Amino acid sequence: MPESTAVLLLAHERDAQALAYRASLIARHVGPVFLHLDAKAGEEAYVQLGEALSRLEGEGGRVERIATRVSVHWGGDDMLLAMLALLDAARAQGPFEHYVFASSTHYPLQ
Repeated sequence: MPESTAVLLLAHERDAQALAYRASLIARHVGPVFLHLDAKAGEEAYVQLGEALSRLEGEGGRVERIATRVSVHWGGDDMLLAMLALLDAARAQGPFEHYVFASSTHYPLQ
C-alpha cells in the first residue's frame, strides 16, 4: 500500500538549521518531505542544509534534498520546473496517495 502523503517543499532561505528543523517537523507529522532549495541560496547553503538534516536524522521522518536546483522567480516558468523536479523525485520514491506542494515560508517556527 502506498504511503499517504508526500510534501513537496520549495525553499529559498539560507538559514539551514531553521529550514532543516521545519522540514523534519513536517516529515514527522505529515509524511516524507522532498525539498528543493532555490539555486539563488547558493552552494554553501545547500551543503549546510545537508549537514543540518544529518544532525536531525534520528528524530524520525524522512527529508530528502533533491539534487536539481533551479533559480526560482516566484510565479515564473522556473518555479514550475522546480515543482516538476520535486514531483519527479517523489514519484521515484513513491507511490504516494497525495502530493502536497508547499513553500517553506508557509511553516513558521512559532
